[in-house]
Amino acid sequence: MSPHTYPPAEPPTGGRRAPLKAVQLLLQAPDPHVLDAGVRAVNARAVGLILDRRLPGGFIVAFLNRSAAAGDRRFLSARVAHVARLGPQRWLVRCRFAVPLNESELRALRD
Repeated sequence: MSPHTYPPAEPPTGGRRAPLKAVQLLLQAPDPHVLDAGVRAVNARAVGLILDRRLPGGFIVAFLNRSAAAGDRRFLSARVAHVARLGPQRWLVRCRFAVPLNESELRALRD
């Protein structure tokens, strides 16, 4: 093997990602409606969602995490910061929370 030749990459183990955590987004404009989404990644300040449609940058969404403890259930408001097409009818939408999540809210979205 020459110094610039590399062996083929090993196939990923497991083959597939874990299932996404399901959430519902509430959209206000122009008519209120609900969209299903999957949580791909989350931290206290931002969330990456998988959707079947594109949302415009700057758009404000709200969602309620129904698996959070009763005392921690509140609408989480976030603004769309970035959108990337993943395939036909599949979009990665990164949103920034208006108020950072506390530890229990973050845990509820991750678990």
